[in-house]
Amino acid sequence: MKTYYLILSILILSIDSYCQNLEAVYSVRDKRIESFEKPNLMTQEQYDYLLDQIANARSKYKLSIQNNKSEYKFIGSFDKSGKQLQSTNTRKPYFKDFIQNRLLIETGRKNTVVSEDLKTINNWVLIEKDTIINHLQCSLAKHQIDKDVTAWYAKDIPVSDGPKHYSGLPGLIVALYTDSDEIILDEVTNLETLNDFILPKIDKTITLREYLNSRKKATPPK
Repeated sequence: MKTYYLILSILILSIDSYCQNLEAVYSVRDKRIESFEKPNLMTQEQYDYLLDQIANARSKYKLSIQNNKSEYKFIGSFDKSGKQLQSTNTRKPYFKDFIQNRLLIETGRKNTVVSEDLKTINNWVLIEKDTIINHLQCSLAKHQIDKDVTAWYAKDIPVSDGPKHYSGLPGLIVALYTDSDEIILDEVTNLETLNDFILPKIDKTITLREYLNSRKKATPPK
């Protein structure tokens, strides 16, 4: 097993090896904390401490790519020292079926899954702008459906995938910015084998937009 931590330069591997078994770990920062207002009963010192703790907390997610499918799932939440925090996981994994070009998410409702065409929900415009993120040469792309979404992807990691439902770029997504999240790639691991995962069965379906809207109403900030 070879792990490529992003504090070092990542060597270019063959497309074939990456397309078979790849794990990528992402850190997610909730940007909504920036608008968190101090409660009346909280002192300024308490507020500053809480803000520091929350601002430096990160949620971790793992993207597992296995042959022609992938799974993006929640690992846990961690404080600024790296200690894992207790949290209730209500976040459903995102699955991608690259043979059928489908995004699939189990909703928690009986026999109901999100089912969307990956090409339809991933409409990007490539921008001629480059930068270095965690020692990786990255290029910029802007999402044409979610106008507030930008992504930086690494052509040197030739995998057309990324966090959440995002994919379709000519390289692995290294950084993703939305109105609520900042998602950064921490590490990439090229494995000989991965634990297999099963794609959800499709029965009743809803759209991704319907699912995300229901999550906003039911789920507090991360």
